[in-house]
Amino acid sequence: LNDYNRVLPLFPTLDSGTVRATRADLNDIIKKASLPIQHRPGSDWTDDAYILVGWSRFYKMEFDDAVLTFKYVNSTSKDPYAKQEALIGLMRSFLVLKQLDNAKAVSDLLDKETGLRKDARELFLTRAAYYLQINEPKQAIAQLERAVPLIPLKNERSRTRYILAQLYQEQGQDKEATAQLNEILKRNPPY
Repeated sequence: LNDYNRVLPLFPTLDSGTVRATRADLNDIIKKASLPIQHRPGSDWTDDAYILVGWSRFYKMEFDDAVLTFKYVNSTSKDPYAKQEALIGLMRSFLVLKQLDNAKAVSDLLDKETGLRKDARELFLTRAAYYLQINEPKQAIAQLERAVPLIPLKNERSRTRYILAQLYQEQGQDKEATAQLNEILKRNPPY
């Protein structure tokens, strides 16, 4: 359950109950994603399959294995988009593991990647989560402002705007907070 008196988390929180409920599905994803890895090791789909395995491990709360998988994709893939997605997964894994120095290093590495904006939304949201963890809300606000226009789904965008409004309010920027809340109301959210 969400506590609306505190800044909401940007990403869904993982708990053992959720993992238990989805473990069979996640294992099935890993099993099916392993097929192209085993049978067509050099194909264009290999890195995509590894990324699926990495995210499945992440959502199974096997963060150390997810880190290894994302590092492998980053070091072996020739596809810049696969590398970027792997780095974002790596950064999120480091955030969950509270390895903030490693998360910062990955963020700096992503800064060097130019022209890749396929996963820009996830990058901005992940960086915002990083800045929230190190208690730099102004930096988080800047990342969320960049992410909001890239979020297509109405409900997800409303939630992100709400978090942005909470951060503005914490910073004493009531006018900006009100503007974000008014944008949410225009979209007629389900809550």
